[in-house]
Amino acid sequence: MANFENHRVQSSYEKSLIAKTFIFSLVNNYSIFFYTAFLKRSVTGCLESENGVTTLSKSNSCEPELQALLRSYFVTTFFNNFKQSGSQSAAGASKQTNS
Repeated sequence: MANFENHRVQSSYEKSLIAKTFIFSLVNNYSIFFYTAFLKRSVTGCLESENGVTTLSKSNSCEPELQALLRSYFVTTFFNNFKQSGSQSAAGASKQTNS
C-alpha cells in the first residue's frame, strides 16, 4: 500500500511502511484474543463442557477459551524465540570457528 503513495523522500516512505506493517501485524496477530474476550459470547457462544459433552452456550463466560488461547500463544512464542536464539548462537559459533 505504501508503494502506491507518492512520497517525496525515502524516510517518509519508510515511516509509512513501518506504520502500516505494525498496524497490520497487530490486527492480524491479536484480533482472535479481542474477539474471544469481548464478542464471541454474543456472536457464536462460548464452549461449555459437561460430562465430556462440549456445547455452545451464550450464558457462559469465554474466559477458559481465552486462557487456553493465551497459554498456547505464549508457549509458542517462547519456543520460537528460544529456537531463534539457538540458531543465532550456532551461526555465531560457526563464524568464530571459520575465522
